[in-house]
Amino acid sequence: MAILKHIASKSSNYGAALEYLIFKHDEFRKTPILDQNGNCIMRDEFYLDGLNCEPYSFDAACQQLNREYQKNKNKNEIKSHHYIISFDPRDSTENCLTGKRAQELGLEYAKANFPGHQALVCTHMDGHNGSGNIHVHIVINSLRKLDVPKQPFMERPIDCKAGYKHHVTNEYLKHLQKSLMDLCRREFLHQVDLLSPSRTGVTEAEYWAQRRLDEKKQKIETEGFTPNPTKFQTQKQLIRDAVAAAREKAISYEDFQDILQDEYNIFVKTQRGRYSYLPPERNKFISERSLGESCKRECLEGFFVQNAEKNLRYKEEPILIFTTRTRLRLVVDLQENVKAQENLAYALKVKISNLQKMAETLVWVQENNINDLTELNDLCKTAQANAQAAYERLSQAEDELYKINEQIHYAGQYLSTKEVQQQFAKAIFKKKFRAEHSKELDTYAESVKYFREENDGKLPSLKSLKKRKEELFGRDRHPAECRCRQATREKQEKEERARLHYEKVQRLKLQGFTDWAMQHWTFANDHGQNPQMRLAQRYVAHWPEMREKNVGLLLWGGVGTGKSFMAGCIANALMEQEVAVCMTNFARIMNELNNAFSGRNEVVDRLCGYPLLVIDDFGMERGTEYALEQIYNIIDSRYRSRKPLIVTTNLTLTELKNPQDTAHARIYDRLLELCTPIACTGPSMRKDIGQAKLNLLKTLLA
Repeated sequence: MAILKHIASKSSNYGAALEYLIFKHDEFRKTPILDQNGNCIMRDEFYLDGLNCEPYSFDAACQQLNREYQKNKNKNEIKSHHYIISFDPRDSTENCLTGKRAQELGLEYAKANFPGHQALVCTHMDGHNGSGNIHVHIVINSLRKLDVPKQPFMERPIDCKAGYKHHVTNEYLKHLQKSLMDLCRREFLHQVDLLSPSRTGVTEAEYWAQRRLDEKKQKIETEGFTPNPTKFQTQKQLIRDAVAAAREKAISYEDFQDILQDEYNIFVKTQRGRYSYLPPERNKFISERSLGESCKRECLEGFFVQNAEKNLRYKEEPILIFTTRTRLRLVVDLQENVKAQENLAYALKVKISNLQKMAETLVWVQENNINDLTELNDLCKTAQANAQAAYERLSQAEDELYKINEQIHYAGQYLSTKEVQQQFAKAIFKKKFRAEHSKELDTYAESVKYFREENDGKLPSLKSLKKRKEELFGRDRHPAECRCRQATREKQEKEERARLHYEKVQRLKLQGFTDWAMQHWTFANDHGQNPQMRLAQRYVAHWPEMREKNVGLLLWGGVGTGKSFMAGCIANALMEQEVAVCMTNFARIMNELNNAFSGRNEVVDRLCGYPLLVIDDFGMERGTEYALEQIYNIIDSRYRSRKPLIVTTNLTLTELKNPQDTAHARIYDRLLELCTPIACTGPSMRKDIGQAKLNLLKTLLA
């Protein structure tokens, strides 16, 4: 069976596509395979041709065409399209399909469906995952090079003109699939109906996610362990398996809901005539459309009808209850059960089972303090009323959620096309501009019309809409949850929050410290000799106020008085609160600036992006004119961004207040305005550490 796959790329590196086609790649990691010398390895067998360009100069030809028409300049534009035709592995043996013949078919397909485009057509003989299937790659430049006659599959008049982009729609993709099916039938190759919906609905992203899980599972098995099978499933596959099991037993939608909730902890709801599923450890429902035909409402309702018919047969023939799987715990009527009347041993077993179920019922009645049938009926009525009220609230929430999703959709359309509308208003040749951007302008007009009719012309903020959506998802997310399950869920959520917090803190420390030893500069490791450490602790305790009022610290004092350690304690404490901090020195910053060439502003912007910046050993860097200018630039940028700065220095306060020249005066004046000076006094810690090491050495060598 031949299948067709489409990939749209925004990368401007056209040469990468050529490299992928002619060199071996690791399909799982999407990286080239290198030999011992670090060079790419040529594929064993491939066939390569070019349409409207030379194949090995495809990248240069595409870039030249883009420059000619001034297209594909924006990084968000789609630069190329990659189509992959995968033939059935049986075609090479049963239908004598060779690489050369597949290349000819690929060229024919590309000429028919991508006329006027620069294209690479390459046939590979090494099938994916060692399957041995032949597959043809067709890579086209998104910009058409030549004018061509209008074809029936072209939806717009400009789709046949040079200088316009390749237009991909659902109808066009269906045409490509049908064209491939006709080609395979003509050549008597194996083929399936590509236009029919998938039974499982497995997407490429889910496929690769499952591949990664399978790789982890294989690694565990090679180490001699037996992995948990449910651990190595995607969430979608977990739902598919649960639905496949539940549909065999459910006789109605409500029964189907109960089975998924009780046995798999999966919540299912009906929305706009479709089923949506919420698996554990997920906040967003998964629609039936992304799970395949087997999970859709129409398919499942057929199972419900069949199971309901079987249930009627159970009443007519009670013996069927014992030969068919059921989740119900039934009390058997001995007077009606033929098998129990014929077999005394079986009848005794049924009596014991009935007594057990009756005892469980009696215990339940006593636990709920039910004295008579009237109280039980009252409880049933109360439960029904609560269920009806909950259903009404759920319906209201679903209606509101539908409205919010609709507003988010149109707000996103409006914001994404607003710039095009503004360009259209300023354009001199409006007719030409509209022809080139008709889709974006129509989308903008549609969103404006929606908000005029539905929201009195007001555009709600996406932030408020998403916040309200999160509030709705937070309502009744676990509607039928017992105490033990709730406790287990809360424990898992707590462990997950702790894990995420630990990973984030470690990531912040890895990014924020230039030396791994700084991670141990914490208040817990303080020996108590620095009397100013309490000020550092109070600074951390009042961090929100310090940040709001842009209060920094200038830790000055002699060598070894613990200034850097004190600053590191503040940085570590704030990182534990998930606050991003960068602790560095001007020597490292100058090296970054010198290596950045044209991207020096990016270095400054990155340093200004941290809520807190710690500069260690200020005054020890070189005092060149360039260095002083960059130091002032960074300090002034922190000042203008109104973000705190902590600086440690061996300079005295007198030296800072009486600079030697104008260049230093600018820096020191800005620094004293930003940071509050704190004197770090006391004995040198380095001398104490050195003396302790000397004493230890004398002890060991004595």
